[in-house]
Amino acid sequence: MQAGAFVMLGLGLVVALAWVLLASPYLRIERVIVRGAEAVPVNSVVLAADVEFGTPLALIRPADLIERVSTLDRVGEVQIVRGWPNELVIEIKERNPIAVTVIAGQVLLVDDQGVAYAGKITGAALPRVQALDDRARKAAVAVTSKLPDWLQVDVAQTRASTPDDVTLVMRDGSEIVWGAPERADEKVDVLRVLLRLPSPIYDVSAPDVPTIRNTARTSFE
Repeated sequence: MQAGAFVMLGLGLVVALAWVLLASPYLRIERVIVRGAEAVPVNSVVLAADVEFGTPLALIRPADLIERVSTLDRVGEVQIVRGWPNELVIEIKERNPIAVTVIAGQVLLVDDQGVAYAGKITGAALPRVQALDDRARKAAVAVTSKLPDWLQVDVAQTRASTPDDVTLVMRDGSEIVWGAPERADEKVDVLRVLLRLPSPIYDVSAPDVPTIRNTARTSFE
């Protein structure tokens, strides 16, 4: 009898807990809080999440909300936090534009992961990245993001036909063949010396054997 009583007590506690989580009027969503939104309107995040007020917090599927909110162009990362007893917190990390690109005639922003997305271009002019595919664009952004300020300020465009073939087009019309994103510090050190020699093309793709050339490479659009 004593064992049976413990079983019944356990079942009773489970039922009571289930009622509290799923049926209690006190653990339902009454407010949605959005954190981290600056360029992205808070209302846009709430609408994208498509949360029905009054839904039990326990029934919220974070993965579904993350998928929906992530469809917003400028949202890079999303986290969902249950704020017991009645709040749902949506924390977002916005994409940080570091360049622009043109795809199918549309000017898009590019973040530090090489993701191109629609957005309003504001503030200082961003360098242009032109790449044949997503992998090449990610490599171009990786190179651009690691450039020292003294060099980056003079870059007009970064081109990439492949992840290993990144070229910097400077504002004065000269080109710097960078190659792959790796060994960036070595390439910068070599380039400091190489730039003392006037040339239309500086090649630091192999920093152990840097070269200067007079023949321009064929560009692509």
